[in-house]
Amino acid sequence: MIIRVGNIPVDGLDFHLTLAEDRLSERANAPWTTLAGEQGKAVPTVAGQQFSFPIGAEAHLKIYAEGTTVVLKGRINFELSTSCSRCLKDINRLYSIPIDMVYKPHRADGSRRGDVECDDVALSYYEGDSVDTSQTVEEIVMLSVPFTLTCEDVGLPECELSLSGDPDEVDSSSDGRFPFRILQQMKIH
Repeated sequence: MIIRVGNIPVDGLDFHLTLAEDRLSERANAPWTTLAGEQGKAVPTVAGQQFSFPIGAEAHLKIYAEGTTVVLKGRINFELSTSCSRCLKDINRLYSIPIDMVYKPHRADGSRRGDVECDDVALSYYEGDSVDTSQTVEEIVMLSVPFTLTCEDVGLPECELSLSGDPDEVDSSSDGRFPFRILQQMKIH
């Protein structure tokens, strides 16, 4: 959502922003896909953990201006679905990420103006007279996506690994945690 700085009321503006599931999923999986498939659809090119966002992302935000400085505060909620990187079971994790961004204007010569009084992560710049809040929300969601996710990360019991090919079968001789325990008993001369 693009908001003109001059249209922000003195007491701020509360608004709701929704990001589409397909756009977030496509972006999260971009390192693992190419658009060379049929009709420009993403096709997996490398084995990697695939992520999806079943409900997209919902952001409840408030934006207000202090002179030419714009402040965006609120919370982003989304659900991330993937498979456990150990046992390949389907797992979901809910996220609720706070947002507290400060936007400063660019000068006409391309340089940035204003004293920086916050962390660089929470600082962004806008050009002209408008701020693109959807771009900021999308960036924060993407930065929240982990490289891997396991059953333990979502509060499930430890993964039960099995090399038999049946994900529901656990090797009783190894208690499911170290399926190669039998190799410890081998004597090599």
